[in-house]
Amino acid sequence: MAELSIADIDNLPDSDFAYIEPGGSRDSDGKTTPRSLRHFPINDADHVRNALARASQSPFGKEAMPKIRAAAKKFNVDVSEEQQSSELGTDGLIGLRDVCVRASMPGPTLEKRGEGAMPILVGYLNVFDEWARVESGVEGRFMERTKPGAFAKTIKENREQMRVLFHHGMNPSTGVLPLGTIDVLEEQQRGCWYESKLFNTKYVDELLPALEAGQFGSSYTFRPVKEEPNYRPQRSSYNPDALPEITLLEVRMREFGPCMFPVYKGTSAGVRSTTDELMLERLSQDPLRLSQLLGSIAPQNALSTERAEATHSQREEPRTKATAPIVPKSLTDEEWLTWLSRNRTSIR
Repeated sequence: MAELSIADIDNLPDSDFAYIEPGGSRDSDGKTTPRSLRHFPINDADHVRNALARASQSPFGKEAMPKIRAAAKKFNVDVSEEQQSSELGTDGLIGLRDVCVRASMPGPTLEKRGEGAMPILVGYLNVFDEWARVESGVEGRFMERTKPGAFAKTIKENREQMRVLFHHGMNPSTGVLPLGTIDVLEEQQRGCWYESKLFNTKYVDELLPALEAGQFGSSYTFRPVKEEPNYRPQRSSYNPDALPEITLLEVRMREFGPCMFPVYKGTSAGVRSTTDELMLERLSQDPLRLSQLLGSIAPQNALSTERAEATHSQREEPRTKATAPIVPKSLTDEEWLTWLSRNRTSIR
């Protein structure tokens, strides 16, 4: 059976999805928009198996499981006892994993390949088979590694749509302007390697001193497509806390490039999840959507939608009281981000 592209999945009817978030609208074909509200395609056996594997990692998994199990029966897909009983996840340690961001140090380096030519940005986006600890208010807490072959499909199918961006296009100076061309993007024995000839522009020139000094990390944004979870691993040297372990088998990459690596005390190398930081930046102008996201991750400890609406529009305190913690009224966007950063642990 041929695998469906993202466009093919977007063209599926609503009935081929196990769960659809509320709040969207219908297009002329009767499909929910935006398409991102639709989760777990179950149109064939392969997608049902994928849905069974991923449901425990999603805040919508519990609601989706009845339709996933029904589809499994339809396509004769085996369902484990754990999936039959809907024991989803492990103590809420794994959260939302629709959009993930990874940053690593050491970052990219510059190579000169010709007199007077612009330098080439080179580096590894990911190193295979190395465990990294993910600590994220959005994604959760778990161990993660990437297997060889995880980038092969996205490189083959999506390379033309990818861009080399600085700090995910969130830097005020460079924005979403690409830094250079993607000359090499391939899986090597060690990991996913890239080479990009930089453009001869003012905004790139401004980054060159810091790039030459090795002040940036490498980062990429991706969506997990196929994963191999182990929710109850034994304690080990790389996982002394016995956190759930996720092995990435296939990812869909969106963009990559140098980034401002997050500073952790006593740490100057390794891989970090920077999903939270990117979410904060992108949602800074949309506190309501941010509250909805937090609610989907931790519904027992999140701000209510009504409270967020009141905060965003500076209306009076709503009837529905948030369980914890309470956000002050009449926050500016900057104050909202400051409050969130200080209270992220208690929200989680």
